[in-house]
Amino acid sequence: LKADEQIPNRGYWVHVHPVVRHVTPPLGFDATLGFPGEGPEGSLPQPPTRPRAGQPLTLGTANTGGQKAISAGKVPLHLAHFWGLQEHRLRDPESIARAAAATRRQGWSCYYTAASGGGPSTDLPWSGGVAGFWVPELGLRAQPEIVVPGRVLYIHLAARPALGIYVVYGHANQGNKQHPSEESREANRRLLHVWLSHARSMRIPFIAIGDFNTAPTDMQEMITDPGLLIATPDTYTFHKGNNYNTLDYAIL
Repeated sequence: LKADEQIPNRGYWVHVHPVVRHVTPPLGFDATLGFPGEGPEGSLPQPPTRPRAGQPLTLGTANTGGQKAISAGKVPLHLAHFWGLQEHRLRDPESIARAAAATRRQGWSCYYTAASGGGPSTDLPWSGGVAGFWVPELGLRAQPEIVVPGRVLYIHLAARPALGIYVVYGHANQGNKQHPSEESREANRRLLHVWLSHARSMRIPFIAIGDFNTAPTDMQEMITDPGLLIATPDTYTFHKGNNYNTLDYAIL
């Protein structure tokens, strides 16, 4: 890459690339939150209030498998300042407006991208949509931006120093998630290229969180930009039948 095209994270978070680092979440980790199908059993502590402004920024990510999980309080929003959510599955503007209004009544700012096709640069046809929730005290420097419809949302926080957050929902593999098909691997490679190109153009440090539907080792091979860290929990996040994998993590 030319100097002016380097990813802005270089020299900000880490100095070596590519790196996969397992991180033990300070609040514990539970991939299921009581829903069957994915992730190990476990439980999260329940602090009485959400984090206050002035504390270190805490991010959370969850594949909700539908808006119902959010509406029913299954996502422990009080554990983080910012949440990246995947697969709310809302498609029409009226449903999104109702969900957003309900979220705001709970004291959160939010932005939903509609469940839709993957966009012209990502060929597979369907995505359950993504959303970002954040405590109003964080504020924004600009309106949220849909980088890939239904797949990638960009939110520029009014933080000092400047910080951008990408909420990403990768293409699901049609088969064994431990051994993704070449079609889904290539689709996720293209998706990565799209939002990393956007990150280069923004020229500020970023964190990407979400359900990448790509194992960290595969993601490590896909990323060519220097100065990025793949931070994963210290356990698997997908468990279905005999499939165990880590698909939900952060890139920073």
